[in-house]
Amino acid sequence: MDLTIMNIFTNILDTVLVFYFLVRIFQKKNINRKNSVMFLSNLVIFSTLINHVFGLANSLGFIAIFIVSTIVYSYLLDEKFPKILIYSILATIFMFIFELTAANIIVLVFQIQPSLILELNIYRILGIICSKGGFYLFIKYLIRKINIPLYMKTSSIKTIILIGFFNILVIYMTLTLYKYIMVESVTAYIYLIGMGIGAIIFSWIIYSTSKKMIYQYQQEMIWKVKEEEFHKKDFYIKSMSDILHTIRSQRHDLNNYLSTLYGLMCLGDFDDAKAYITKINDRVSNMNKIIETNHPVITALVSIKKNKAFEENIDMELEIDIPEELSIDFVDLSIIIGNILDNAIEACTLIDKKFERKVYLSINMEETYLIIKANNTKSQKIKLETKDITNRFTTKADKENHGFGLGNIEFIVNQYNGIMNIEDLGSEFRVNIRIPMEGDLSRGLQSTAYVKR
Repeated sequence: MDLTIMNIFTNILDTVLVFYFLVRIFQKKNINRKNSVMFLSNLVIFSTLINHVFGLANSLGFIAIFIVSTIVYSYLLDEKFPKILIYSILATIFMFIFELTAANIIVLVFQIQPSLILELNIYRILGIICSKGGFYLFIKYLIRKINIPLYMKTSSIKTIILIGFFNILVIYMTLTLYKYIMVESVTAYIYLIGMGIGAIIFSWIIYSTSKKMIYQYQQEMIWKVKEEEFHKKDFYIKSMSDILHTIRSQRHDLNNYLSTLYGLMCLGDFDDAKAYITKINDRVSNMNKIIETNHPVITALVSIKKNKAFEENIDMELEIDIPEELSIDFVDLSIIIGNILDNAIEACTLIDKKFERKVYLSINMEETYLIIKANNTKSQKIKLETKDITNRFTTKADKENHGFGLGNIEFIVNQYNGIMNIEDLGSEFRVNIRIPMEGDLSRGLQSTAYVKR
């Protein structure tokens, strides 16, 4: 009967202290006291019954109490279960450190066996007062100064949970040792204390190492972002160069048109001059035709590429129907489109002019997916191998500055969990891309690419 009362008293202290720890961590001020007292009282009764059925230092009993306690704390504090779980583990570890310290001091000072600490006697009462009192003072005066939430970053959560469960395992092993071990020498005391201290040091080493690894990973991600930004800027510079080239080319052509027209007028050949003006008008009208895409960046891009194709005697057909708002970055989308059209135009220029040179690009929405389809005629002499999909592929002589097209496309498609299919049909090349828009990105589709002949 006395042991049951002692267990109830201990469970009350443990339950209230962990709850107080969580209240201080989450800085809760307006708590329903009546509700809290009712739920915490039931939790104490539940813990006492579990201890009575399974006994002290029982792993199954401990897990049952811990899970139920976390659920109750989560409800009372109105916080998510994973958060409460992490801080409950932390509170348990801190409590164990104080209990282990108090128990070892009592064992050393009074020269008693560790198993006596778990029995109903003055040593256990003294241990409870010292450990629980120390833990209370720690919560009241030191917990805010340490600022624990600062260290509990999202990137460290998994590591902290792993370390926490490891320490809980050590707690269980230590309690078991205290229950059954017979200490007969100072060396045994040292081993017992060293085990607890060693567990704490080992956990800190794991945490510090994991923190460094996470930091290194974050730095690598930052460099990847910087590299991606560099490629985007490089793409924009190239696009601006294309615009300037188009303007210069048109100005040069205009000078030639005016010179020819002036010559015809001077010769009095008005009929030929009239026919020449009509021909020029058709050509300029075709070159200046704007393809509307609901977005200025994409509109400017496809217009430039269409003019470029026109100069190379390539028939380019565009079907673009996209909404003004898309979850994909329009810079990324412009890189995909720009690289597809550049590759297609390059492939067509290698075909003899007496054969068909054709490029087709279609962009539209199908349900919640952005669909990009492109095909172009190509020389049968050039074959795209599977390895070329992930490696640089180009037919240009300057391979150091070209050939990033497919790699850039695949990289961006991967970022958005999309699918990319590439088909080399000999005289025709096809690219099919399917990218989930907002709401479907969590599906985790893997980007794939293959060659079909």
